[in-house]
Amino acid sequence: MKILIYHPFHTLHADFERPSFTSCPRIVIIYAEREQITAQIDWNVTAEDNSGDTPDIWCDTTNVQRGVAKEEGNYYVTCRAEDVEGNEAFCAFMISVRGKQEIVLCREVRVLHYEVKSMYMQE
Repeated sequence: MKILIYHPFHTLHADFERPSFTSCPRIVIIYAEREQITAQIDWNVTAEDNSGDTPDIWCDTTNVQRGVAKEEGNYYVTCRAEDVEGNEAFCAFMISVRGKQEIVLCREVRVLHYEVKSMYMQE
């Protein structure tokens, strides 16, 4: 929301609306290459602002950095978007590095059930 403040010499615009993330994944799943336990980390977040300017975006890379190989596991990222007026929005997501999944094709196995009857000899 923008508020117009009238001044005798000029009009001031006050922006109280935060930017909004146009792209913020909930989870990013990255698979390691075959027989590897690490994978290159990458993600993409974008934001827009009602002013038409692109807000600045900072991501906390304490635990995980873009372009760096990480071992299998879960890593958490928090990003902040800030517009020129200082309004902020936040985005948080998980990056999951997983080992390569092998696809195994199986044929259908049928188990046949046989009923065995006992025969007793009567005397």
